[in-house]
Amino acid sequence: MTAAQLLDIRGIETGYGDTRVLHGVDLSLSEGEAIAVLGANGAGKSTLMMTIAGIVPPWGGTISYSGQEITKVLAEDRLGLGIALVPEGRQIFGSLSIEENLRIGATCLKRRIGATEARKQIDEGIERAFTRFPVLGKRPNDSGAALSGGQQQMLAISRALMSGPKLLLMDEPCMGLSPKLGNEVYDILKTLRAEGQSMVIVEESSRRALDFVDRACILKVGRKVLEAQAHELANDEHLLGAYFGIEQAVEQG
Repeated sequence: MTAAQLLDIRGIETGYGDTRVLHGVDLSLSEGEAIAVLGANGAGKSTLMMTIAGIVPPWGGTISYSGQEITKVLAEDRLGLGIALVPEGRQIFGSLSIEENLRIGATCLKRRIGATEARKQIDEGIERAFTRFPVLGKRPNDSGAALSGGQQQMLAISRALMSGPKLLLMDEPCMGLSPKLGNEVYDILKTLRAEGQSMVIVEESSRRALDFVDRACILKVGRKVLEAQAHELANDEHLLGAYFGIEQAVEQG
């Protein structure tokens, strides 16, 4: 049985001020699928993620989610529909506690399911986060600023999951982390995928991502120049190098 389409992006164009960053990008994702968006710095990867999340408004094209066009839907409403972003650089609230950061990720639930059910789901979400990441559960009142980079990434992922998203957007999940911590992050993502979580993952160039996702696309200067099954790209470093000269980066990913 073919999985239902979850995300369908057609001809998205956007940018900042007078500078166009994305030029007619298409992207689709089925329920339960994971796709990687690869490309060198400045390719437009993070802009694409923020456009899907509703943070950057599109100049042209359409975005559909679960069969509903959401091109002009605001970011907070997209979160309520089930689209959650783990942003580049994590962007947790350093002055707030771990538990307070988690609760912020669930602010959309009250409007979606009502106050009583929201309180129940928030408590369950916090418990799941602390079970998944015991290091966070041992210090729920510590400030976000007191956490290491890896722990902050755990918190950022947990905060995004508090809204119960159908679509999880991961922007550079291993940025600034050691290879060991990067592997731990992908172990977490594998667990989420086994639970049926749909994902879009942005990486500059990473072996981990290609080994993890179903498909991958490559952006170059705001245009999608290639899309293929992940295993095909993983086994053809010369093809990646032809576009970006990044064979070495892939080997080190």
